[in-house]
Amino acid sequence: DKGIELIEAGIKKGGLKRPEDAKLRLGMAMQQSPKLKSKATQTLRSVTGTDGVADIARLWVVLGS
Repeated sequence: DKGIELIEAGIKKGGLKRPEDAKLRLGMAMQQSPKLKSKATQTLRSVTGTDGVADIARLWVVLGS
């Protein structure tokens, strides 16, 4: 849970080179927490991009179902 808070704080701070990667990592971390699984799906579905990060996020959604 502490890691999730840190990732969220980093995303809110901004200035990331690859913000979509950060959202992917956030969703992956949320999926490991039983109380945040539904929020993880929302986060992973919000990941966009053309470099494959969105595809990986969709796979995590399928795996988490």
